[in-house]
Amino acid sequence: MYILAINGSPHGQHGNTDLVLQNVLKGMASTGATTATIYLNKLNIKPCNGCVQCWFKTPGQCVQHDDMAPLLKKVVKADLIIYATPLYVFSMTGLMKNFLDRCLPLVMPDFEGIGNQNKITAHPSRYARTSSQKMLLISTAAFPEEEHFTPLVQTFRHLAKDSNDEYLGEILKPASGLLKDKNMRDQVTEYYADLFIAGKKLIVQGKIDDELNKKLRQPWVSAQKLREITNQKFGEYLKKQK
Repeated sequence: MYILAINGSPHGQHGNTDLVLQNVLKGMASTGATTATIYLNKLNIKPCNGCVQCWFKTPGQCVQHDDMAPLLKKVVKADLIIYATPLYVFSMTGLMKNFLDRCLPLVMPDFEGIGNQNKITAHPSRYARTSSQKMLLISTAAFPEEEHFTPLVQTFRHLAKDSNDEYLGEILKPASGLLKDKNMRDQVTEYYADLFIAGKKLIVQGKIDDELNKKLRQPWVSAQKLREITNQKFGEYLKKQK
């Protein structure tokens, strides 16, 4: 199995999102799967200009020449794509949205009905597959409540349905700033171990069991406590800037 992870964080390898992502990938790799991570912050990918020439003038190829073309080949090849993004304004980062927009050459201009009784209209894939491509969402947020992820999760669930992909679910980490808090080392160590197991289960079983999923979602501190911790750190930082 070839697993392609797309990291859409502006912080790339130094962000909290990558801490979660890489521990999941380690678990997946332990099953013998091949993994690769693309860091969008390191690439030159221009915004889609909406010309749709990838449908008509240069079918399957964007008329812009940047770092996107080789990524499209990897996307087509992947058995599982992991979209990893921190939560920005209750959605994905601009880097991730830009990447998704530039995936337009992968579909055809035609309209087709999908789902029950063809009730939803979508573009058919340009490339035939022998089995459905799998999709997983990983996201982190500074806020402690998981409900902030709702719009993002709905977006990727709909994307999977529209693309006829097998959606494996999501791994969400609210209060992700605690991953780098020295007072949370024991919780972080245990969490990383659980992420490794989750990655392994996603490949072997195709899902994370309810007990492990519940453990991954368990908050380490109350929302009020996190507010106090965060505000104290912000206050200390502001003093240093004076």
